[in-house]
Amino acid sequence: MKKIFTILAMFIATTGMLRAVDLPLDFESAPGDYAFNDFDGGETTVISNPQSSGINTSSQVAQMIKNAGQTWGGSLITLDNPIDFSTNKTFKVKVFSPKAGAKLLLKVENLNDSGVNFEKEVATTKANEWEELTFDFSLINTGNSYQKVVFIFDLGTMGDGSADFTYLFDDVRLVNEPTGLDQIDLPVDFESSATDYTLTDFGGNSTELGVDPENANNTVAVSTKTAGAQTWAGTTISTPYGFASPIPFTADNTMMTVMVYSPSAGIPVRFKVEDSNDNTLTAETEVTTTVANQWEKLVFDLSNVVNGTMAFDINTNYDKASIFFDFGTTPASDEIFYWDDVMMSVPTATVSVESGDVNIYVSKRNLLIANVADYVGGLIEVYDISGKKVCVENISENRESINLKANGIFIVRIFDADKGFVNATKVIVH
Repeated sequence: MKKIFTILAMFIATTGMLRAVDLPLDFESAPGDYAFNDFDGGETTVISNPQSSGINTSSQVAQMIKNAGQTWGGSLITLDNPIDFSTNKTFKVKVFSPKAGAKLLLKVENLNDSGVNFEKEVATTKANEWEELTFDFSLINTGNSYQKVVFIFDLGTMGDGSADFTYLFDDVRLVNEPTGLDQIDLPVDFESSATDYTLTDFGGNSTELGVDPENANNTVAVSTKTAGAQTWAGTTISTPYGFASPIPFTADNTMMTVMVYSPSAGIPVRFKVEDSNDNTLTAETEVTTTVANQWEKLVFDLSNVVNGTMAFDINTNYDKASIFFDFGTTPASDEIFYWDDVMMSVPTATVSVESGDVNIYVSKRNLLIANVADYVGGLIEVYDISGKKVCVENISENRESINLKANGIFIVRIFDADKGFVNATKVIVH
């Protein structure tokens, strides 16, 4: 018996007891205890801390080198037990990045079904200095089980294995520290310090909040469609959980607007809305930019969907939106777009009638005239400022669309089939 105990003692002394791998991850055990599974170019190992300074003077840290592979290359570690999100729903991770603005995507997954997951992405603010990033997981479905933790740096950008794609991280912990940020909702102007403006890129897009190129006091979204990105690269204007409330479409107003600053005119911009709980329920429309290097308001009529996509359904719970710049093209070099003020469209003008208001929306040289169901059989006449009649449209449904051939000031007149002239208003088209 004494011999058996002696052998056991020698085994423990030479190999050490394997440490359970659970949160918090401080990487202070034997490096072999942390079995990272690397994928698509990510390469993570536990090493002696090469940057023992500031907020992190621990002995060991995790190092990820992002090599060439895929833009989503990263690493995951499987914990010994499911993560307990019943009380603590905020992740903290210390990160040492070679550049400010690098993003860390932190994701948790079910042990057996990677489709059951939750993720958040946060950008670094410092270069070559330790900082602690905070990830708000307050919206996670606590009814699911999560046992894998995934780390992806600079999602959407291909790594090259250089020092510029070498990151350190440490002290991955879950705490009870609500961020207090409100879920994003319309209108989106990126100006509230109390709102979570998390944006979700895909297909090779990279978006961050930045400075308006024409107004240093205005915060805007800056999207880079990177060289070689997918034709469908874009950005969801929220986390995967969408807006706090459904987009308030009505039968009379299915239009949304976005202020866009494009590097070129003629760029197709697609806009998509969907149900955050069912991504098969969508509506997509598309317009093109008309100016370069200046702001313009793009108007998206979601009832006018792109051919081959799903029809708009007023009864669908659309609570999530995405924007795609230069849709259908893989750029040879980076393309940068600025955007701001995502909101429901408001009428450019109204015509007061007995049954209420006829709303007129202007999108470039197009007029959308809504709420004219009471005048089916009547006419819409458009005159230029000199009094010349430039267009006559028969009213056949509740909404009529008129394309004008030029910019300028126009008078829109509504005629009832029986009573004749009803009322008129002035609109400016530019």
